[in-house]
Amino acid sequence: SKFSKKLQNDFTIFIQFFKKSVFDKKPINRDKIKFHELDILAINANKMLSDKIAAERELRNERERLFVTIRSIGDGVISTDTEGRITLMNAVAEHMTGYQTEEVLGKKLEEVFRIINAITLEQHENPVAKVLQSGKVVGLANHSKLISKNGDEYHIADSASPIRDSEGNILGVV
Repeated sequence: SKFSKKLQNDFTIFIQFFKKSVFDKKPINRDKIKFHELDILAINANKMLSDKIAAERELRNERERLFVTIRSIGDGVISTDTEGRITLMNAVAEHMTGYQTEEVLGKKLEEVFRIINAITLEQHENPVAKVLQSGKVVGLANHSKLISKNGDEYHIADSASPIRDSEGNILGVV
């Protein structure tokens, strides 16, 4: 019947919209909707899509602000995941280690952040491993040196802290 074809057409429009709305930013074309009740539903669906786009934009902007803030800190900052693999390095850490972030993402911290005791020249224990084991902030021993990629040495004072989510679960180390 004519009624059922119109209804089927309207439902098809909605089904296509919801399948595409995850990736596509096109609202429902309300000119093609035949039923008033479904037009109201289309208005609400379009509003939800608009809200989703605004929230995604706000999230991207906040992420950019946080990234720029971390990159601008005057101390070296390196963060890792719970496996001790590097997820972020700021400009100071890049300078001191001699590595660019892009070349070390996913590498184990100890491959990039080589630290020794300046007096005994013995290698320090990986601070990430200590933090992941204890769940607490860990400070480096006095007289620590960072050995860069090209062999430059930097006397450093350092600490490592767990990165926790809102429920207290450790997501990584900074």
